[in-house]
Parts: sequence; C-alpha cells; structure tokens
Amino acid sequence: MAGALELAALALTVLATGVIRDRWAQVALAAGGVGALGAVSETADQGLVFGIASLVAAAVFAVMFVAVMTRVLRQQAVTIQTLFGAVCAYELLGFLFAGIYGGFGGLASRPFFGGPVNRSTYSYFSYITLTTAGFGDYTAKGDLARRFVAIEAVVGQVFIATTLARLVALFKGPSRDGREPASGTPEGDRGGP
Repeated sequence: MAGALELAALALTVLATGVIRDRWAQVALAAGGVGALGAVSETADQGLVFGIASLVAAAVFAVMFVAVMTRVLRQQAVTIQTLFGAVCAYELLGFLFAGIYGGFGGLASRPFFGGPVNRSTYSYFSYITLTTAGFGDYTAKGDLARRFVAIEAVVGQVFIATTLARLVALFKGPSRDGREPASGTPEGDRGGP
C-alpha cells in the first residue's frame, strides 16, 4: 500500500510540475523504479532487500526533488503551478527521508525504531518529523538515526520558511478584471486607475 501511495505522489508531482515535457525518459524510469521497489519492499522483511530497496527509492526521490526544484526555481513568474510544484517538492522530501529511514531499518544492526514496524511507519514518521509535529509515538534509536531525524526537521522548516514563503510572496494571481499581471510589474503600477 505504501508503495502505491509513493507511486501516486510521484505521478502527481510529474503532472503538477510539467517536468515530463522536458525529461519524459527520466520520469518513466523513476516511476518504473519506484513501482518495482515498492512491490519488492512490500513483500520483503525488514532485512537486506528492504534496506536496499528503501535506499534506492530514496535516491529516486532525491533525483525527482532536484528535477522539480530546478523547474520551480527557473520559472520567470510564480504561478499556481509553480506553487504546486514547490508543495510536491516538499512531499518528495518526506518520501526521501522515509527511504533513508527504511534503509536504516533494513541494513543497520539495530532497528531504526528499536523493533520491527511496517513500511508505512517510516513514511508516517518522516512526515511527522518534516512538519515538526512530533507526536512521540515513534522515536529513532541510535545516534546516527537521530542525526538524520534532526536534519529532516531543520530541512523541513527551512524549506517552508524560505522556498514556499518566498514563492507565495511573489505569487500574483489574476487581477480583478481577470487579466494576468505582467511579469515583474506590480499590479498597482499599470498606469491606469
């Protein structure tokens, strides 16, 4: 089930950002990779196969994150599609860290949470950390795992405070008469009433 949700998130990311127009081969490879890894890791125990599949999925999500953010940051004008792209990038960060945590869970001598959990727990924990909600029902065990959790919490807050906040501040919706504002021109400086 978690693999299907990751594949759906990847598909929404591709559709929302329009990245498929420029890099359709990479998108197809990423979708196939995430789908195959999801199927493999759903049936695997918390061992070597699960750990490797999780880290490969994290790498796919990292590549997709870079592709989406590159496209978002190259936009001349901030549109609603640009904002959706940034939100999708934020979602990809959560999946990326979930893959890292799954890698820890499968490959480390000590389980990430101290005991076995199902695959969706890693995604749940990642998003709770990314948003810094921190419910406390799961806690990372081990020093290296805790460092990655701290990194994710900081990255999540910096992303919201800088990237999303800046894009929202630059967003110019349609004017009252329905026309899009000219790129880089404040709405009040059009020379008219």
